[in-house]
Amino acid sequence: MNSLVLVVDAVASRCNTIQYALEHAGYLVENCGYRHVLEVATQRQPAALVIAIDLPGRSGIDLCCSLRECLELKATGIVAVADSKMSKNRVVLGSSAAVCVSTPFAPGEIALAVETAVKQRREAHCESAAGDDSLIINSSTMRVMVGGKEIPTTPLEFRLIDYMAHNQGREFTRDALLDAVWGDLLFVTPRSVDSCVRRIRRKLEHDAASPTFLKSIRGVGYKLEAKPIWESEEPCQCAMCSAAHHTEKQRSASRAD
Repeated sequence: MNSLVLVVDAVASRCNTIQYALEHAGYLVENCGYRHVLEVATQRQPAALVIAIDLPGRSGIDLCCSLRECLELKATGIVAVADSKMSKNRVVLGSSAAVCVSTPFAPGEIALAVETAVKQRREAHCESAAGDDSLIINSSTMRVMVGGKEIPTTPLEFRLIDYMAHNQGREFTRDALLDAVWGDLLFVTPRSVDSCVRRIRRKLEHDAASPTFLKSIRGVGYKLEAKPIWESEEPCQCAMCSAAHHTEKQRSASRAD
């Protein structure tokens, strides 16, 4: 999972306190000017943003609302730093789904606020997706959910789903999937991919004969059509996935050379 936190604050002493507290809590912290924060946040996809309400030249409340309306940042937590006397602002901020912290604050308080904001947005994002047919994946626990329902998978089935989800929309030949997912396992053929895909479809699809997630590409192989939502970016550490990750890194390095 991304551990980056962008801080938008023009008060140097407060920025230093925030950076110290969050780095001590394990986050990567970067300061960002309010004029470019939407562009930077969309590109970098931080875990959270910490925004001062008393920004020079722009209302921090307006900025929080603009960020929350951005579809690309729906799962990003927002922590608003406001003067304790600004009760009206705190009401407005609450309506824009930001966690509020009053100044002055203790270092531990800002770290807890970021943790709370990240957790709230992640849960809200997953809950909003659970009502549809979104594919939700947790790589660290090998957990797959469709429409809010957990789908049981074998390690091999999960590895195939996980690999194709990380390459969503890309078309794969059977041989390419064998190299990436099965690796050096013996006694496998391109038909092994077909068998695994059939098993996955029976579990994921409403109608395995007319799949909407894992589609066949005539004359090529397969691609994952659904856009996945990640509960965690931590990779699975089983022997098969570790070997596959190693193979993919070597292949990427070869392509770079």
